[in-house]
Amino acid sequence: MKTTLAEYLSQVPVFVRNFEGVILHWTGGAEELYGFSAEEAIGRVSHHLLQTEFPVELAVIQSRLRVDKQWRGRLGNMTRDGRRIWVGDQE
Repeated sequence: MKTTLAEYLSQVPVFVRNFEGVILHWTGGAEELYGFSAEEAIGRVSHHLLQTEFPVELAVIQSRLRVDKQWRGRLGNMTRDGRRIWVGDQE
């Protein structure tokens, strides 16, 4: 069975958020990983919904994003069922 790129990407655990953290897009893969439906996630602030644990203060990350246009690191997110998962990579 042939899978299209769009079908594949819809199942990858990804969400898109704006600079303020508001979730704009939530894939089926994100729903499967985190346990929240798109309806529950879209429009919410990601770090509130996922109870994100940051390695440094959020203001530091945002400052680096403004200056460098990127940031790399690991974030701890909480799933609906209370599991802590780590996403991203180490600097």
